[in-house]
Amino acid sequence: MLAQKKKVKRSMAHTPNKLAYIIQRGVLDLELVAETKHNWVIMAEGRVDSGASMSSIDSGFVDVLRLEPHSSVTVNSASGKKKRDIVNVGFYWDNEYYEMDFNIADRGTLPTPILLGRDWLGTE
Repeated sequence: MLAQKKKVKRSMAHTPNKLAYIIQRGVLDLELVAETKHNWVIMAEGRVDSGASMSSIDSGFVDVLRLEPHSSVTVNSASGKKKRDIVNVGFYWDNEYYEMDFNIADRGTLPTPILLGRDWLGTE
């Protein structure tokens, strides 16, 4: 059974102990929720990256979850400045529900489809 939804706008104020646990683990198991008539839940791993200011999600997951972009942002990455679309994603971690914006990126060659940045860590 899924935990009760807890909406988080742009950041999460984690306790110092929880923040240390998150950073030590590095990769977290997440349950992504597709807001459809079936409310599908898809299990995925998310990598914590304190160097990223904004969280990102793989474009393939966006297609599977049938998410529609609501805006865009210019991000600085190793390959330079790029304009990326933004989607709102709901997910569960540690029996809590989070809902926040992710920029859409091609993460197909990376080990995890989701990157959790400082916006989720609450350190931005």
